[in-house]
Amino acid sequence: MKNMKGLKVHAFGTLIWLFFTLMLVACNAHLTPENPSPLPTAHATLTAKVTPEPTDPPTCYLTMLPSDIANSYAIQGWQEYATQIGISLRYFYFPEDCPVDHLEQESQEILYGDLIPEDQVGLVILNPVDSGTLGAFYRHLIQHEYWQMGPEDYPALLENKAAVNKNLVFLRFNELNGDDTIIGDPLTVLASLAEHEYIHVAQSRNNPDLANMVWTDKDYQYFIEGYANIGNASSQRYYFETKSAIEILQNLDQLNRNGNLQSRITEALQEQGTDAAAFIAANPRVYDRHILAFFLRVGGQAYVDALQQGEISPYRLFCRAGSGDLVAYKIIKEVLLTAGY
Repeated sequence: MKNMKGLKVHAFGTLIWLFFTLMLVACNAHLTPENPSPLPTAHATLTAKVTPEPTDPPTCYLTMLPSDIANSYAIQGWQEYATQIGISLRYFYFPEDCPVDHLEQESQEILYGDLIPEDQVGLVILNPVDSGTLGAFYRHLIQHEYWQMGPEDYPALLENKAAVNKNLVFLRFNELNGDDTIIGDPLTVLASLAEHEYIHVAQSRNNPDLANMVWTDKDYQYFIEGYANIGNASSQRYYFETKSAIEILQNLDQLNRNGNLQSRITEALQEQGTDAAAFIAANPRVYDRHILAFFLRVGGQAYVDALQQGEISPYRLFCRAGSGDLVAYKIIKEVLLTAGY
């Protein structure tokens, strides 16, 4: 009995051993090279990829002027004048160390972009520039000995004249205080020059082809420059043109006093296919602040009142033509020609 019990125990142990052996074989069979144990997977932390916001390259020009420029007679004159008539100014100063590629790119943005609203004037202060668009402008200033130039000049130097902004004035850095030709107080002269150049801005609003006409038609150039120079001390160079412009208004006034102007205006308008009502209704923007001040000073209120008599008065016709209205300019030419002036 003792031996039989031992055999049973031994048999039972053998079965247990066999069971675990089979389990081990099964596990080893699963871990063959064809079924390798999977490596632990690293759970990667998802980090948002931050793309920096695109930034514009830093501009070369400065909109805050260095103190020596801000205190120059030219800038003070512009500020004084702008305050008087209620316009705002924006400045663009190109230092000498501006890279050439920046100069060209930024000059195009100023000339053709939307940096300067219509109710502002952009003042671009130029150091000597050798190349590109600004180089052409600077050479033009030097060639004609200009301290500043506005839209009666610079569009003529561009291929794309029609689309260019017309409310810019370019100033030579080394002429911001004028030169030894100044007669009188420099600040008064430079403030007058600001008015002169702003009149060209006003003229360009009514005549998109202002610069081209100024540089191809001497009669028109003399009239436009003479009108812009009446009553201010901006320059002695336009003395004769200014005198001629004043005489034009005086001749129109004489015809009006003699009763001949209105009929001649009617005839001139008919030749252009229009009439007095349409002419008056057109109502372009007119700058005449300097004209009124000058004739009040030299002739008094009674003389100014006489200039403003008539359905289309000499004063209205003259100021519209001087402000760039080509219809008024053509009427004046025709009226004076037929009157023998």
